[in-house]
Amino acid sequence: MKPRFLLPCLLALCSFTAAAEAQIGVAAGLNFDSLGDIETNSGKSTFDNATGWHLGIFANLGLGPLGLRPGLYYRQANGVELNVLNTTTDFDINLVEIPIDVQLHLGALPILKPYLFAGPVFSFANSDEIEEGLTDFSVAGNLGFGLNLDPPVLPSVFLEMRYAFGVSRLLEERIDFGNNFVLEADAGPKMNSFMLRAGVSF
Repeated sequence: MKPRFLLPCLLALCSFTAAAEAQIGVAAGLNFDSLGDIETNSGKSTFDNATGWHLGIFANLGLGPLGLRPGLYYRQANGVELNVLNTTTDFDINLVEIPIDVQLHLGALPILKPYLFAGPVFSFANSDEIEEGLTDFSVAGNLGFGLNLDPPVLPSVFLEMRYAFGVSRLLEERIDFGNNFVLEADAGPKMNSFMLRAGVSF
């Protein structure tokens, strides 16, 4: 991520949550990522699925049966593998993400509170292995199911399953890996991800 983007994003999130008197929390989880196949002049090139992790902060804003949860996360997709012309290339992708989840609460038991959510995710990406061709900014959609555990005397905890689907491409048509390895594609692939996340708010 370009360093100039991080501080404004963090300040905007802190200002927004302070003004709204929101609950602040931290969350972490695993992500299982995939990039779509791409067509090149020499045929189809495929990306194998990758695994990674994410860690960040969020704010819970209550709006009656609805809720709003903006967040700021650091995420890694480790060991993305590109197969082209019997050649395999590995690389990692690092992202700073700003998800904005709109929650629909489904009713509540004394402690368990299920909810659905959806919303956009704005991402800033970089990679040490890709010299040129990774987009600085991309957009994804995000939806899933969560369960709040809200005991009366302990911090609130949530567990989530979420699916993120790329709206804009993550890689450009021309990808330069260095060492004279340049991939020319008809269109840059988008990233889709399945995530498991747990968090605690105070």
